[in-house]
Amino acid sequence: MRIFCDIDGTLTDFEKFVKMYSPQYMQRKYGWEIDNPYGYDIEQLFSVKEKLSKFGLNTTEKEHECEKIVEQFWNTYYLKYLFTPMRFGVHNTSMQIKKQAWELIIITSRKKATERNILGTLVYLTIRLQLWLNGVYYKKLIICANDFEKIEAIKECLPDVLIDDKPEIIDQVGDIIPTICIKSSYNMEQKKAYCTVDGFNNNIFEALSQIGTIKRMK
Repeated sequence: MRIFCDIDGTLTDFEKFVKMYSPQYMQRKYGWEIDNPYGYDIEQLFSVKEKLSKFGLNTTEKEHECEKIVEQFWNTYYLKYLFTPMRFGVHNTSMQIKKQAWELIIITSRKKATERNILGTLVYLTIRLQLWLNGVYYKKLIICANDFEKIEAIKECLPDVLIDDKPEIIDQVGDIIPTICIKSSYNMEQKKAYCTVDGFNNNIFEALSQIGTIKRMK
């Protein structure tokens, strides 16, 4: 059985990290506070594009400025994020998958890691380092420039299972691929998910086993 698994918000507690470090940063730099506690990244948490609209920027300018603000935050906190431990149970789950002779394939959207330059190579290596530091046993690493490319890659490869957290991803592939949703405040009701679990505990391996049994019976 081939299992595709996301990193940010899935293997890592992305929500907890961003909500821990972004309020002080955004308050100090822009005087902004979180106004959408159910948002994903700082763009949604702080309604960045809506705030930029007040400055008379057109759509293209808002997109560019918003991307720059998000990038500046992650340039500041990326290393801290890299060395923050992944969710409890990630290592054990990956080893259980290995023991079952299933394939764990990591798939993630990180634009810089797809760039063919020194920075791109460094970011790619930090992703490998992050997985190694957390003892994640996996068969292959797939890096996409954005979520659109990620969705297309998932549809093309058609894994037996997808483990993800983003509503946008689950909505697009949940009908064709059994998807296990890792619970966060921004994805509370995912009707297209096979199931929603709190993290990498026994429940996720039970769900994987159930899906494996169903696949074998078909």
